[in-house]
Amino acid sequence: MAGLVTTLNYAIIAVAVVSLIYGSYTDIRKRTVKALLFVPLIILGLAMNIFLHAPYMFIVSGTLIFLFSFLEPDTYGYGFMGVIFMVVSIVTIYLYGFHWGFQLLIISVVYLMGFTERFFGIGDIKGIIAVMFASSLYTPVAGTLLSGNFAYVQIPTSLALLVDIAIFSVIFLVYAVYLAGKHGSVHIKGEALAIEYNSDLAEKNPDAYRISERDGVRYMIYRIPFMVAVLLGYVMFVIMGSPIFF
Repeated sequence: MAGLVTTLNYAIIAVAVVSLIYGSYTDIRKRTVKALLFVPLIILGLAMNIFLHAPYMFIVSGTLIFLFSFLEPDTYGYGFMGVIFMVVSIVTIYLYGFHWGFQLLIISVVYLMGFTERFFGIGDIKGIIAVMFASSLYTPVAGTLLSGNFAYVQIPTSLALLVDIAIFSVIFLVYAVYLAGKHGSVHIKGEALAIEYNSDLAEKNPDAYRISERDGVRYMIYRIPFMVAVLLGYVMFVIMGSPIFF
């Protein structure tokens, strides 16, 4: 049993890294992530959670959250399901304790972050959900290379992952702010990173910018390849856990 869990753990890490690298590549090149890219990781995570005797409610709910991430993210149905999953998370805390319920709550929050794709793209959301679900318990590899036997007894792994991904996401946001200042930001309500339309930039890398027009003003929004931040955050998690919990 222990040997099988260890093998699954290494398989999860390998599949997660390969999937995130490929997703980062397509995100940088075309700002797209293949919809089914993280299905193998979810399947491995499902097997791991079953072998580690995770609560049935967590296993089913985590799998459903991933499946419902295939809904159109700009619909009320998508947002409604996110609220439902948060309620289920609170019930899970009551029935199975803080660890499992809080894990599910963070995964539900990540799911809701995909609503209308205002921040993360839905491909990024699928990737984050998949790595959180597959890494729901501390394993002998995650966070041991630099920090010794760093056990997530009181720290849900989903929280550590969220912090690590957030660290690199902030770096990418700072870069986007830099671009906005460099190329001339414009005041567009609800679009903090809007920059003046630049035909040279648009032609040089058309997939990197979303071009829109409002009130007669044409502008561009830099489309941040957040999958790279997810990859770097996951690698940090595997190597050292999460730096803020040292």
